Amino acid sequence: MPEHEEWINNETVVLTEIRDDKPRKASLTVRRPDVLNEPTVHATLYDRDGITTDWVVGEKYEFQNIELKSRTGDDPGLFFSGHKETSVNRLTYDAFDFLVVGDTHFGYQNRNRTNPQWRSRGGPDSRYRDGYEFDALESIVDLAERWGVDAILHTGDMFDHEVTSQQYSTIEHAFQNLGELDINIFFVAGNHDMNVRGEISSITTMPHVSRIDKKSNWGTICGFNVIGQAYNNFVSFTDFDWAEFESQYGGPNMLLAHPKENPPLSRYGFKPVLDEINEDWIMFLGHHHEEESFNWGRLQVIYTGFPAKLNDGGRVLRARGARGEYNVSSHKLRPLANR
Repeated sequence: MPEHEEWINNETVVLTEIRDDKPRKASLTVRRPDVLNEPTVHATLYDRDGITTDWVVGEKYEFQNIELKSRTGDDPGLFFSGHKETSVNRLTYDAFDFLVVGDTHFGYQNRNRTNPQWRSRGGPDSRYRDGYEFDALESIVDLAERWGVDAILHTGDMFDHEVTSQQYSTIEHAFQNLGELDINIFFVAGNHDMNVRGEISSITTMPHVSRIDKKSNWGTICGFNVIGQAYNNFVSFTDFDWAEFESQYGGPNMLLAHPKENPPLSRYGFKPVLDEINEDWIMFLGHHHEEESFNWGRLQVIYTGFPAKLNDGGRVLRARGARGEYNVSSHKLRPLANR
């Protein structure tokens, strides 16, 4: 119940978490940079009060005529509450919005079916039908256009084996559509991509497609140092000198990788990293084919999964934020039968 209420004419906040973003209500967690006591505050604002804005984690907002409440009981703490006189003005515009995906395996059905290993495994994965990965590609492009993302981040195994000229044309056309929408594509090479070096080389001739598993292509995007590591140069997490990277580049940092050996899915498996880092890291990892997420202190690890699963439609991730603050959400692709 409210214990204290205070009207504030002007308050500058930084959005740190989107708790609920329904059309009728925005439930947020914000940081008050100029307040020493109780710097973190929850905020609830309703469309019915005329408060509509694009909420982006990491961005700065100005609240005018907002009510600050202090509550006790089951939900204690400070809360901002909007009303009809409240207005919201977004002050910064250095935000990013990424669609994150991995292991699309274009050309999966083109593997050599006479290969003994293939036969011993019972043939193609039952989660696939012929061309299903291209239906997943269509859904990914549709989502990227609908969300208006800045870029697609791909964690490797874009291709599986060689694709036919018609299949490559389908991929090329989809990527051209993304380029016309000013959507960049950043990717690292996975183990299967090593089998189709021609396709990889060809796709990177497109001006908006970049392979970032080379140090010369590392860069900074909206406050994150974004680096990539390919399958053949990232055998295990102990191969990378995390402390040396931080000493040169600082943080926060974002890693795209297709590691040859995924560590155990536990804190212990990532202990070498945890022992060396002092900056915030978010890691998007491919190769595992199962969507998993772990968060330990300054380290967040997200396995991007396998978007072309037949049974559940597969998933993609959306990462939104600015200047080191971010929010990652998972989105299910429509199953093939519903397309």
